[in-house]
Amino acid sequence: MTHLARRIGAALLLVWLVCTLTFGLLHLAPGDAALLLLPPEGDAATLARLRASLGLDAPVGVQYLRWMGSVATGDLGTSLASGRPVRTLLAEALPISIGLGVASLALTVIVGVLVGSVQARRAGAPADTAITLATTTVYAAPTFWLALAAVAAATSGVAALGLPPALRLPAFGVRDPGVLSASGATVDVLRHAILPVCVLAATGAAAVARYARAALVEASRADARRTALAKGVSAGEAWRRHVSRLAWPSIVTLVALSLPGVVGGSVFVEGVFAWPGMGKLLLTAVAQRDTPVILGATLAYATAVIAANLTADLVLPWLDPRRRA
Repeated sequence: MTHLARRIGAALLLVWLVCTLTFGLLHLAPGDAALLLLPPEGDAATLARLRASLGLDAPVGVQYLRWMGSVATGDLGTSLASGRPVRTLLAEALPISIGLGVASLALTVIVGVLVGSVQARRAGAPADTAITLATTTVYAAPTFWLALAAVAAATSGVAALGLPPALRLPAFGVRDPGVLSASGATVDVLRHAILPVCVLAATGAAAVARYARAALVEASRADARRTALAKGVSAGEAWRRHVSRLAWPSIVTLVALSLPGVVGGSVFVEGVFAWPGMGKLLLTAVAQRDTPVILGATLAYATAVIAANLTADLVLPWLDPRRRA
């Protein structure tokens, strides 16, 4: 229990450090949010009144203490650009990013582990080399480039092939506003999600496949597998009972560290496909220098990342008895 309390305390301290550093960097960056909101006919007096109404005229230390006090009470402040509570903006964006992230993470893990297992079983063979080359290429490709390529393929590419409209996937938005029925709306959302989910899963699965292959190859060289084979256990049974069991803790760690992607999704993918999730919210806030929204999104991201690390640390001893000490 003491160990758990220490880990939780360290996690809270780390969240505070990340948010404090972000706050400091935002106020060191050039530019003024009030200038972006100032109407064209505004003068210096109008700018001063606007800064006072937004609380930007106070010293940085006072602004920081105000923000930390509000966060401690659960108030993340108000957006400078829209005037809406930051909590409301996050509550609207989070479900979209979580839905996109959960679907892409599930597909990432399934495809990545399967591909990595195929490679590990054929380590050193030409098929292993070809798959490694393919996964490395996909992993190295920028996410926004893959997203743009998917948009081009779903629009001009499909049209050039003359495929029927039913096979043409929508490239932008979450749903078509013209679809009114509940069943039709569900199918429409799923069709809109295919491209962004596949783009996110492609890069993630490539990374998981490489990691799973390395973990499985290392586990296949362990004494447990050789002993099982010496006892007459079949190769397939030895792989399932010993190799997979030894490799699972490493794979679970990777999956746990990928959990923040469920919240964060991808800034570029959401921007390209016009999904109003956390990524698009953060991009818009940065462009408008909307400090409360940036800090609120940073707090959500930092909490997700650190909670995922804490979860991995607490779950691993149950999966791998060698770590329980």
